[in-house]
Amino acid sequence: MRTDTKPVPLSAETIKRLQTKLQELGKKEEEVLAVAGMKNELEAAIYGSRDKLERDDVVKVSTEEQREALTKLCAEYEEWMYESGATKLDYENRLQGLQDMIGPIEERALELESRSDVQDHVKESVEDMKEKDKFIRKEMKWVNVSKAEAALAKLTEFEEWWAKKQDQQTALPLHEAPAFTKKDVQERTSKLQKEFEKLKKIKKPKEKKAPKNATNATKSDSSKAPEAELPTDPEVVQKEIDSLRTKKADAVENEDFDLAQELKKKEKKLVDHLEQLQAEKSEL
Repeated sequence: MRTDTKPVPLSAETIKRLQTKLQELGKKEEEVLAVAGMKNELEAAIYGSRDKLERDDVVKVSTEEQREALTKLCAEYEEWMYESGATKLDYENRLQGLQDMIGPIEERALELESRSDVQDHVKESVEDMKEKDKFIRKEMKWVNVSKAEAALAKLTEFEEWWAKKQDQQTALPLHEAPAFTKKDVQERTSKLQKEFEKLKKIKKPKEKKAPKNATNATKSDSSKAPEAELPTDPEVVQKEIDSLRTKKADAVENEDFDLAQELKKKEKKLVDHLEQLQAEKSEL
C-alpha cells in the first residue's frame, strides 16, 4: 500500500550553507561579467588609441617618441589580453595606464583646435566690457566711481595676464602642455563680465520730490501757515543740524542740487539760532 510522505524540512544549518553557496556563485558570475566588460573596454581603447595616432591634429601635438611609446604599449596590452587569470583590477590598471598616455595628447589636440576661437572670444569679451565701462561712466553718474574703477582695474589685470599667456604659448612647442586652457580663459572672462553687468544693473535713485506748499502760490504771504517754532534746547538744535548735514551730503552725492540748496538754507537758519541760544545762555 502506497503512502504519501512529506519531504523532510531543511535544517537551519543546511539553509545557511546553501545561501552562502548561492552568494558565492553570484559573486563569481558578477566577477566574470565585470572582467569581460573591462576586457572589451580595454580592447576598444587600444584600437581607438591606434586610430588617433593617425590623425593630423594628434601628430602635430606629439613627438615621434611619444607616438612610438603609445604604439608599443598598445601592442603589449593586446598581447597580455590573451593570457588567462586576469582580474577586473588588472584590466582597470592597464586601461588607466593607456588613458594616462593618450589623454594629455588628446587634450593638447583639442586646445590647439580651439585656440583661435578662444582668442576671438577674449577679443569680443574685452571690447564688450570696455563699452559697458564707457556707458557706465558717461550715462550712469550715480554709480559709485570706486566700484567702476575697481572693475576696470580687474579688466586691465586680465589683459596683462592674457598677453603674457599668449607670449608663453607662442614660445612653447605644440607637444608640451599649453600655457592656458579654453576652460580657464572662459571662466576668467565670465567672472569679469558679471562684474560689469552687475554695475550696469544698478538703478538710478529716485529723485526726491519737493514738498508741496501748504497753500496755493497765488495766495498772499499772510495766508501761509506759520513756520514751526525752533527748539530752545541747544542739544536738540545741534542734532537737527547734524541730521541736515547728512541729508545734504546724500543729496550732493545723488546730484540733487536743488534739495541740497534747500537743506543748506535750513542748516544756516538752525546754526544762527544755536549761536543765539548759546549767547543768551552765556549772559545768564
